[in-house]
Amino acid sequence: MGSKFLFSVMVLTLLLSCTLFSPREAEDPIGSDFWVEPFSPGISVMNFVNSIERKSAANYSRTLTSNYSFVPYYPDTLGSGGLFENWDKNKEGEYANILFSEIQSPMLVLSAVQRDSTDSCAFFYYDYEFYGDSQAEGLILFYMVSDLSGVWSIERIEDLGGESSSWTKMRKDLYERNSGFN
Repeated sequence: MGSKFLFSVMVLTLLLSCTLFSPREAEDPIGSDFWVEPFSPGISVMNFVNSIERKSAANYSRTLTSNYSFVPYYPDTLGSGGLFENWDKNKEGEYANILFSEIQSPMLVLSAVQRDSTDSCAFFYYDYEFYGDSQAEGLILFYMVSDLSGVWSIERIEDLGGESSSWTKMRKDLYERNSGFN
């Protein structure tokens, strides 16, 4: 009886343990759980917004072309001492790092105003509300381009301002407060 019992236990154990060796669901890589390959300009903007909410500097930078530029709302640049001159991808990366380290829950809310696109470029206008250490709102333009593989990236963001405090002013205040730039 001992050998039959032992054999039965081994067979039962083998049958029950089969699930131990079945493959599990793959996990998304850290930091890209919200990234969607931007095969349309709308997805590129969505990735940009998500990177702000998730405070992902890597994905924030990933949404921008290598020759990215930020065009500020001119009235809010007064007294900035040239801060916005040549605001390129490197400066945007510095700003994102300051933003993500200083602001607990940054959020960008966009409402589409107008969208125009071809196969290789797109102009998307949005009313925006940006929540950081204060609130900014206005009109913004995302100019995006597509590479040869059909992947879209943001080449330029233009803050067109509004009736209240702009994202340009919020950027200026945050950058100056945390970088020593005056």
